[in-house]
Formats: sequence, structure tokens, C-alpha cells
Amino acid sequence: MAIRPLDAKSGEVGFTAVSILGHVWMPWEQIPSGKVVTVDNDLYQIHTNDPVDEEAVREAAVAATEKIAEERYSVQIAELEKQLDEVNAELETANAALEQRAAEQAAAERRAAQQKAAASRAGTQAAQQAAASSGGAAAGNGQASAPFNATGSADPPAVDIGTLIANGHTYASGKNMGVNSSLTIGNAGYFNPVDITVRSQDSAQSDIYYCIDQIAGMMGTVEQDHPPVYNIVQDGSKIYVLYG
Repeated sequence: MAIRPLDAKSGEVGFTAVSILGHVWMPWEQIPSGKVVTVDNDLYQIHTNDPVDEEAVREAAVAATEKIAEERYSVQIAELEKQLDEVNAELETANAALEQRAAEQAAAERRAAQQKAAASRAGTQAAQQAAASSGGAAAGNGQASAPFNATGSADPPAVDIGTLIANGHTYASGKNMGVNSSLTIGNAGYFNPVDITVRSQDSAQSDIYYCIDQIAGMMGTVEQDHPPVYNIVQDGSKIYVLYG
């Protein structure tokens, strides 16, 4: 038969082709672009003048596909690499900021520990000074006992009262203390007087120095606009170190 209809198909699209004298005629407007067309009659095949190198066709198809993919995705890959570099830079900046913050926090903790230690030392020193002052002073006229060693001798060696008082003033001057001659036994505080009848020269002098040290420590802890003041007076056989 020279002319006959044929069922043709391209993907999901079906249509009718015509066979005329062994040639297949198809309505190209019904065929989707780039699709393969199949015909229901195996007798009809497409022939070319030269044999087809199927391996070369496959290699060419692969190369073409790779080229299309490279052209299509190279821009996207470059953009992703750029974004990755930006993220890495931001991470480095953030890590540097965290390290700096950690260093600052460590320095602040060290400063706080040093300040705490200094405050503790100052508090201990103040407590020691206060304990020493309270141990030597009493309420009212502040009578308290200064340490001394009683000899038990009925006839202690004679002492030089003038030297005792003069050495006491020299010792107080070395501590930047000022003499207030208006201080008396009746208007000032004082420690237990030094009884020269039971004291040797060295023992009496040591007791006077002790009283001066107590006044310097006690008055130095009080805020005032003048150096600690004192006076040394004699009353019979006793020497008083006064403060006010």
C-alpha cells in the first residue's frame, strides 16, 4: 500500500503520521520541541547516509552537558565561595572579639582579687591597730596597764626623771607628734602611770615609749587636721603620758 496512516507518539503526546511510498510524513507543529518520536510500525526506521558512531555521540553529549552545567553553575559556585569567605571573615572577627572579652574579664577578675586582698590586709592592719589601742586605753581617763616586769625588789635603783621625760619627748618627736602643754591629769586621758619607785631606768623608759606608741597608733586612726598630741607630766613618784 503506497499510502497508510500511522500512530506516532512523542512522550505523552500522540498524533497521526502518514506513510507515503515508504516515507513517513508527520505534522511537526504537534511534536514538542526536542522530543523523540516513535512510530508503531517497526518497518519504518530513520536512516542516514553515513553510519552513526554511537560512542562519539555519547561523549559529545556528555561534554555538552558538562559545559552547560559549568556555565550554568560557575556563577553560583563563585557566589557561594564569596559568601563562604565572608562568613569565615565574620567568624574570625567574632572569635577575636570573644578572646579580647575573655582577656578583659580575666584582667578584671585579677584586679578584683588584688583589691580584695589589699582590703583584707588593710582591714587586718586596722583591726590590729584598734586591738592594740583598745588594749592600752580605757574609758573616761583611759587608764590601762602597760606591760612591765616587776622586779620585786624593795629598793630599786634610782632613776633620772628628767632623762626619762626628755627621751620621751625626743621619741614622740620622731613620730611626728606634737606637745600640748595644756593637757593635765585632770583634763586628758592617760595610760597607767609609770611608778618610778618600782621601775629601773630602762624599764621606766620602755614603759614611756610604749605609751607614746599607743597614742600614735590610736590617734592616727582618727581623722583630724593636726598630728597626734600628747604631754608628759610628773606627779610625785609617777610619770603620766597624756593624750587628748
